Amino acid sequence: MKKLFFTAVLICAMTFSSVCSAYAGPVVTAGTRQVTADNIIIKESVPGALKKGKNIYLRCQYVSFEDGIEYTVLSGDGKIDSVSSEDGIIKVSVKSESSKEPMVIELSNVKMYLNGSLAEGAYPLELITEESDEYPDNAFGQTYNSDDSNFNTKYIVFDDEFFTVEGSTNMENSSDYAKSQLPEVIVDTKEGNDSGAYINDESYVMLPVRFIAESLNGSAIVSWDDATKKVTILMGDRYMSFTSGESTMNINGTDVPLNTPMEIKDGRAFLSLRDLGCALGISDDKIYWDDETKTAYLNYKGE
Repeated sequence: MKKLFFTAVLICAMTFSSVCSAYAGPVVTAGTRQVTADNIIIKESVPGALKKGKNIYLRCQYVSFEDGIEYTVLSGDGKIDSVSSEDGIIKVSVKSESSKEPMVIELSNVKMYLNGSLAEGAYPLELITEESDEYPDNAFGQTYNSDDSNFNTKYIVFDDEFFTVEGSTNMENSSDYAKSQLPEVIVDTKEGNDSGAYINDESYVMLPVRFIAESLNGSAIVSWDDATKKVTILMGDRYMSFTSGESTMNINGTDVPLNTPMEIKDGRAFLSLRDLGCALGISDDKIYWDDETKTAYLNYKGE
């Protein structure tokens, strides 16, 4: 078994008229390494939505799934060929599609190996939708014609809490200690600066996400998902995520409006000064912009 990424969630079904209800999975203490998740339910919206020979890929960042995941087709006349896990990915292979009744699949004995330094917060399970060499025959990697097959392509949705981490395993990563030890980070935004920071066309001061997070806390874990254009940060008791082009960020399971969306420039992720400061837990009075020198300060210690 190989380790990969962590996050978590239950998969719920959504038909044209139904809405997925809230769900809260297991609560684990920070530092716990092995956890058994609640059973995962995958449900089609209509018969034949999951095609023969196609695969469903599920991922949970900072978590690896153990071998031995079991499956049961609770209803429907479709069949599953196999369920396997490798490199933090659960792969569900469809043997034959259903024809009369939507297929409902239950995954059980889902054992997870967690990153030992996970911060507090709720972690979602993610559905991988792109089709590539890494994820061949993806059930969602094709364009469905809703007129012909009579179903919505977004018929599988996820809740926000596959499992939740509470507590902190060491003083270095605890929020009170981290806040008291945060250094002042000074970023020059003039053209040709070392960090790559810049002022965008809307006059927002854009700062490099990884550089700032790691400068504030050497224990920060910053990850990039190229498929979804999503950045996640684990720092102390805070879990943050940002997706290119979206108008909100997620902080410990809560969506928070952004002043301006995250931008990708020269292969790096940038967020505005105020948005990044808010995400990292820096109070507004510790965020300072010197317009004369075009310099940004986070955890400002000046006068």
